[in-house]
Amino acid sequence: MRSNFDLLVFSVLMACGDKSDETIDIPIPLFETDSGIDDTDTNDEDPIDADSDGYFDNEDCNDEDDAIHPGAEEVCDGIDNNCDDAVDEDLLRTYYPDADLDGYGDTQSPIEACSRPDGYIIRGEDCDDSNPEVYPGAVEYCNGVDDNCDDEMDGLDAVDPSVWYADSDNDGFGNPSLSVTACDPPAGFVENALDCEDFDPHVSPFALEMCDGEDNDCNGIIDEDTAVDASEWYRDADGDGWGSELMTTVSCSMPGGFTDNTEDCDDGSALISPSGVEVCNGLDDNCDGAVDEGFEVDTYYRDADGDTYGDTTEPIVSCMDVPGYSSTDGDCDDSEYWSNPGLSELCDEIDNDCDGIVDEELVYTDFVPDADGDGFGDSDGPVITDCAPPSGHVIDTTDCDDGNASVNPASVESCNGLDDNCDGTIDEEMPEYTYYEDTDADGFGVPESTVTACALPPGYSESDTDCDDLDGLTYPGAYEFCDGEDDDCNGLIDDDCGYSRNYVLFVTDTFISSSESTWLESRDDADAYCASYAEDNDIDGIDFRIIYSTPDEDARDYLDYVPETDVVYDRYGTLIDDVDLYDGSSPILPDMKSWTIVGSGTDGRFMECSGSYPSGSWPICQYCDTKFACGSSTAALFNPASCCWTGNRAIACMGLMTGD
Repeated sequence: MRSNFDLLVFSVLMACGDKSDETIDIPIPLFETDSGIDDTDTNDEDPIDADSDGYFDNEDCNDEDDAIHPGAEEVCDGIDNNCDDAVDEDLLRTYYPDADLDGYGDTQSPIEACSRPDGYIIRGEDCDDSNPEVYPGAVEYCNGVDDNCDDEMDGLDAVDPSVWYADSDNDGFGNPSLSVTACDPPAGFVENALDCEDFDPHVSPFALEMCDGEDNDCNGIIDEDTAVDASEWYRDADGDGWGSELMTTVSCSMPGGFTDNTEDCDDGSALISPSGVEVCNGLDDNCDGAVDEGFEVDTYYRDADGDTYGDTTEPIVSCMDVPGYSSTDGDCDDSEYWSNPGLSELCDEIDNDCDGIVDEELVYTDFVPDADGDGFGDSDGPVITDCAPPSGHVIDTTDCDDGNASVNPASVESCNGLDDNCDGTIDEEMPEYTYYEDTDADGFGVPESTVTACALPPGYSESDTDCDDLDGLTYPGAYEFCDGEDDDCNGLIDDDCGYSRNYVLFVTDTFISSSESTWLESRDDADAYCASYAEDNDIDGIDFRIIYSTPDEDARDYLDYVPETDVVYDRYGTLIDDVDLYDGSSPILPDMKSWTIVGSGTDGRFMECSGSYPSGSWPICQYCDTKFACGSSTAALFNPASCCWTGNRAIACMGLMTGD
């Protein structure tokens, strides 16, 4: 049997129609009459529904508000609308403050709200809400800040990392071949890549260069001349192994044309040195301060009139015949050829026989011609007999060459291939030396081919130190070209090649106007001016010359001047031979461009290759000619056709260095 409750539910369902898809709140009755349950009310008071919302106060959490009951819809109002003991459940969201307005909120300060409050956003994850440049996804920089909030400061994803180089030897300089990229240097890494040997703390750009076969200061040059223990070397111009202190250079190894001593007393002759052999020649051959020591000497008397009798009052001693002196004394008048003890008295009002009586016992004498006027006659005549000598005639008939005044019995034998003293022997008793074949005529020979003679024969040299006798530009002390060859014969190839430090270059304070373009009469005058200027201004050096030469010398530059050959090279060491410095369209500048003038006046000295001169101090060209290259700057070349300039130009000179 259906109960009354069932009928009530059925009636309600029928009244509402088919509402199977809707939820219908049906009040549950407090009791059912036919259920067998005790319907006796045990409470003192009956439940009530004060707000008429269909829920009694025993289940309604607010029976004074009909909008609040267990069946109510929860709304975001801070109230438990549906009496489930939760306020605004499923309606609250978490919001984060975004103080820096970068679109990300401060995760550390969230709030719950049904709608977004001002200054808050729904997205958190900002690790620094005071910096708008810091947020998730931001670009990471090397700045000591976690820019992208990935909990890693200056991480590997930083866009501006630095390159750091391994400094294995802890000298503060890094290895260019071993590096890492990071914001901060790892231990053992530095910011530079200047170390050329990272396993030696004594090798770095701050180290002192030593002569040890290493590039101590990492400048790309091994054992350069500035090494602290570099040696001083002395010019050995004659190649005999003995040097002169007049010209020095400093380097780790001995350059060609230099040596380690200053004991040569004549650096212009390889036959004169401490190892030379003393011979009777009036020279100090062995540099011991004594001349011709160890040789037997004779007394010689001044024979001023050349009559073979000397003045007893002016004796000297020598181991060899001395020009202008005789071994016979007793001349009573050494200014009169026709007066000496060996003559007969003649009718010439002279005491010819030095007996103190003039013209006594006149004698007629045979006279022969003296064509060369040396006081010795030709025995072949013709003979003239008289009591006085006819003009151009003498009594002596012993001249062996009456056409050469230097050849006669009174002459001193010299090494010249002639019988100077008419004794029938050529070059007798002359000291002989060994000379070395000099095929390329550069002044230096080779030991394989020699000749013994008393004087240097053509095609030979006093020195045997040439390392290539087929190349006239290769010899000790020659200019070292960058050509893969040992040009200066020092055993090293292309060492310090392309320039030289053996010259001093200076611009004088003398300016010549265009109207004085032929200011000196000759090259010798110009060189003399430079030498005088150097002396007056205490410029150390020798062999000073003007920079440019005369037109006849093709304006070749003295920088690479080679004695007897006079050649010039460009700044790259290329020979410019028999070519004018002006090719018709542009100047061909000589190697002078590789020199720098420091200051203006007297302190000019070679520094390094730069090709520059101070403003207003271009050197003048001696004897202007259109083929002269008057420029010295690639940025401001003069028109060679305007070599005879308008305005003023300074005079530039150079010479061999002798100081530091």
